[in-house]
Amino acid sequence: MSYTSHFSVTAKLGNKDLVGNALWVLKGEGNPRQYFLCGIFIVERLIPTVSPKGRYLLEGKDGIVFETPVRIDGYEWFKPFMKSQSNFSMGVREIRESNFIEQMKSVAQTERNWNASCLERTA
Repeated sequence: MSYTSHFSVTAKLGNKDLVGNALWVLKGEGNPRQYFLCGIFIVERLIPTVSPKGRYLLEGKDGIVFETPVRIDGYEWFKPFMKSQSNFSMGVREIRESNFIEQMKSVAQTERNWNASCLERTA
């Protein structure tokens, strides 16, 4: 687990109201695709990028990176979560169902001994 003073991610956005909110950083890789929880941070700034068009640089200071990402596609809640996020095809989107946030917090706590209280603004 690594606490850092600067986070940045480039992504297309399905929602531009991200400042002040927690961004759960996930990645998918391989064939068949495997999904991992890589970290979480509070978004402080959105900066439009020149190329590719429609993408933004999301920056923040408060958060955590898991040095070894946590594989999450094997959990029972993951397929419904993926469906709620349009299979991640729409870019960064709000997680509207609080049970998914609680599930990711639980996985992070169990797998990486992470305590969500370090991010008081996490919804």
